[in-house]
Amino acid sequence: MFVTEIFFSSTLMWQGTLEQMFRMAAENGFSGMEIWIQHFETKNHSVEKYLRYSRMYEMENFIHAHSWDVNLASISEPVRQASLEETRKAVDFALLTGSGEVTVHPGHASHPQEKGSSWDRLYDSLSQIHEYASLRGIRISLEVMEKLPSMLAWSLETMQMATRDLFESFSYTVDAAHCDSEEELFYLLKALPDVSKIHISNRSGFQLHTPLFRGDHDFSSLLPRLKATGIPLVVEGLDTDRNFEVLPLTIRFMEEISESSPCTM
Repeated sequence: MFVTEIFFSSTLMWQGTLEQMFRMAAENGFSGMEIWIQHFETKNHSVEKYLRYSRMYEMENFIHAHSWDVNLASISEPVRQASLEETRKAVDFALLTGSGEVTVHPGHASHPQEKGSSWDRLYDSLSQIHEYASLRGIRISLEVMEKLPSMLAWSLETMQMATRDLFESFSYTVDAAHCDSEEELFYLLKALPDVSKIHISNRSGFQLHTPLFRGDHDFSSLLPRLKATGIPLVVEGLDTDRNFEVLPLTIRFMEEISESSPCTM
């Protein structure tokens, strides 16, 4: 049983039913899940069943907006407008399901050499999303992204450039796998104005979101430090196997760390 609030991404049980996901969370002491809208829609999950299991298991969940096929800074206006609409749908879903927060990936330049005009388009998109969510009482948590050539908001400074006067109006999600070092990770946790959660997964070189127990970060020492921040943690990853073995292995790994570091619980 976890004392610190720990969630897991629904994508770690890509082939699972809603009942399996909720039961996995409840039986292993998770506070809830981060439901990826893309996952929910792809698997045609039922909102009615989702609400039923939420009440049954009394779980608090985050919602993660579409990210795979959208771009809030796209040079193509139809693509940008479609991306805005998909993000608004995530806000609507959060309102419908009683979740207070939606995780949003800031957009990226359509081409690395086209970054200049991307900033204005991104700011306009973020302004619209902020207004839409605020009117509905939903918090938007912008995720600090990985360092790719076309990525825009991947650091404190670039996130400030993306949000401008709205910088302190958003919450932020820090992703351990997007950070090159523990120093960078804890710098972001300290410097950002309102970190609502930390995505935790490992990385192996340029391969991101490997399991906690495999990669460059030493989570046997890092996890207790992250728990000590008091910020909710979300175990991330993508497991499309029907046996979804990664999550149980990760749970066992975290339990072993807790047993060896009782003072951090």
